[in-house]
Amino acid sequence: MDDNTLIKLALIIGVFGIIMLYFVSSITDIENSSIGKLNQLDDSQSVKVEGKITKIIKKDKVTYLELLQEETVKIIVFNDRNLSLKNNELVEITGKISENNNENEIIADKIILLR
Repeated sequence: MDDNTLIKLALIIGVFGIIMLYFVSSITDIENSSIGKLNQLDDSQSVKVEGKITKIIKKDKVTYLELLQEETVKIIVFNDRNLSLKNNELVEITGKISENNNENEIIADKIILLR
């Protein structure tokens, strides 16, 4: 095979791979979970929850949020990003479940302000 053919083949395979990654990533979206059902999920499982912020405690390296749906859950946010959240704001949080003192918490990976 000459160089031109190899370059065209590599380009076609690369574009096809990017298109496949796009479709796979859209299929593997995390569904919203209810705070009440977090006990049924495995530790370290990724979850997405929506709710209203009812409490914010800021410390040096971490911020603790309390999120309310029908029940409340503690959210842990590491302060490596600029947070400007306020009480009573509606947010969507994606993160991993962590158990601490027999209570589920969520270690936040992504926070989206909904209103």
